[in-house]
Amino acid sequence: GGHQHFTIGQRRGLGVASSVPLFVLSKDPRRNEVVVGPREAFRAAGAEASQVNWLGPRPVGAFTCAVQWRAHGDAVPAEATLLEDASGDRLLVRFETPQEILAPGQALVCYRGDEVLGGAWIDRSVPLADASGASRSA
Repeated sequence: GGHQHFTIGQRRGLGVASSVPLFVLSKDPRRNEVVVGPREAFRAAGAEASQVNWLGPRPVGAFTCAVQWRAHGDAVPAEATLLEDASGDRLLVRFETPQEILAPGQALVCYRGDEVLGGAWIDRSVPLADASGASRSA
């Protein structure tokens, strides 16, 4: 079976024997690879997003906001940084408490109260394991 038969977060039907439950953590369509791991690995310290659409004044440095990425999910407290690089704006988000891994391609929206600050499309979750490197500020 190819990567297309698996979903991020999937637990059943992986065809892998393990003493602990395993979940699909990520997929690489180019290599037709699926990465699986235990539930603890299925936690994200933050997210990186691109194709940013910022509505208000452009923030400088890190700022606090509430971040929502599922249509019916709750917004969670986070620290975000809007960065500019060669390919355009990027949004780096660091959650106050670890969240479930976010699927690439999902929309991520930043709020302050009821005000929408802006949004972007998720490129990748920042796993807890490499969170130390993800907290660099520009």
